[in-house]
Amino acid sequence: MEALGNLEDPKAIPALTRAAGDANPGVRREAAEALISFEEPAAGEPLIKLLNDSDLRVRLTAMEGLSQRGDRRALGPLTKLVKDPNVEVRARAVHALARYKDPAAQEGLVAALKDENAEVRAAAAAGLGELDLKAAPQGLLDATKDPSADVRQQAAEVLGLIHDPKAVPQLKALLEDADADVRSSAVEALSDIRDGAALQALIAAMQSKDVTVRRAAAQALGQRD
Repeated sequence: MEALGNLEDPKAIPALTRAAGDANPGVRREAAEALISFEEPAAGEPLIKLLNDSDLRVRLTAMEGLSQRGDRRALGPLTKLVKDPNVEVRARAVHALARYKDPAAQEGLVAALKDENAEVRAAAAAGLGELDLKAAPQGLLDATKDPSADVRQQAAEVLGLIHDPKAVPQLKALLEDADADVRSSAVEALSDIRDGAALQALIAAMQSKDVTVRRAAAQALGQRD
């Protein structure tokens, strides 16, 4: 199977496609690994089907291969996998969607912000920062109130990247967060948003009890035009 992939001869794709439907999960996994070597669209079709395979390792292999290929046909199926029962599959699906750097991945990443696992939620927030969004999704705004400090910090950082003024109230509230890293990220995000409300929030941050926040706010104000 590996030899067929190494040949990179498109004539091998039909044989590998048949192998991707084999009853043995090991054979299906090897077929998926071989199909990754081909750039032809026909090699992506069996990989997409394997995203729903009963075997965990087969699903993970297909997912990795499709994200490497950048096959946009997989965006829909990958979006569905953010609700997979297995946490590793959900986490890999989030990372795969982020790797596309495609706004069409937003739906899946926003859905993953509600995952029961904090690491998945944090990865989803970080992934949204890869999409070059022009407006902050409501799910990302809501993530500033997440129970996990890591998620709140990621949300703050990405809101700064998006530069959406409507995020100012949430970022201002994070200036009083219990976690120091979250507070610092909120200051940085506010400094990236060129809006009157963000400016006022930075001025208010000068009265923070946290000397790090006060220092960062002063620096941000000094750098503003």
